[in-house]
Amino acid sequence: MITGLGGQFDSRSRLHAVFSKIVGLLYKVSLSKYQNVIFQNSDDVATLLEKRILKPSQMHVVNGSGVGLDEYPQAPLPSEPIVFLSIARYLVAKGIREYAQAAREIKKTNPNIIFRLVGFEETGKTAIPIAEIRQLHDEGIIEAVGKVDNAYNQLEQCHIYVLASFYGEGLPRTILEAMAVGRPILTTNNVGCREAVVEGVNGKLVEPKSAETLASGMRWFLDNPQQWQAMASASREMAENKYDVRIVNAEMRRIMDL
Repeated sequence: MITGLGGQFDSRSRLHAVFSKIVGLLYKVSLSKYQNVIFQNSDDVATLLEKRILKPSQMHVVNGSGVGLDEYPQAPLPSEPIVFLSIARYLVAKGIREYAQAAREIKKTNPNIIFRLVGFEETGKTAIPIAEIRQLHDEGIIEAVGKVDNAYNQLEQCHIYVLASFYGEGLPRTILEAMAVGRPILTTNNVGCREAVVEGVNGKLVEPKSAETLASGMRWFLDNPQQWQAMASASREMAENKYDVRIVNAEMRRIMDL
């Protein structure tokens, strides 16, 4: 199973292009003997097909890692104040800075809206310093909760779930968990993220790396609260029909002939 290609095939510079070729060769060698390779989104399949790393007969797509519907039961939308929630590791590519910029913009006219962030500190060049997160929290732009053991309590307290990622996702589990709880989704038109969102049905898609379009998506939700419940119900229905972990596991067993 390949749960997401990440940024391994990003060719934005000559160095990255060389790195991508090396990674592609390693994938081709290491996967050549496998009968079945399981992916979580169709974009990753298209990437490896385009690079001729795998044959179509080897490739299968399942609906993410699934979500336990009993662990994440549907919850009614809470009363005010309105809460947007994002759950993400503190990495640049998870779109946390765009989330904060959009929140700052919205708060200019809607100061009582809460923009909550659940996540934990990372290290390395792609990490967002914890001091930056604390500064946003102290300014009142983001309510930084930190790491939690169970996301359900946070999800049931929010109105809209947001993931501004431009990372090479598989199919983000937090989106599936939010859908199971019955929440409209605001996420990017990005690999993996777009897989579980039907535009206008259970959520909205915005451009990656764009705080401006993310803020526009937030404004749409604030201007159309009458559509939240229908989107919430659609999210839960999709979770039950496609993303139930029992359905996903059964499909993987079928692929593996178990």
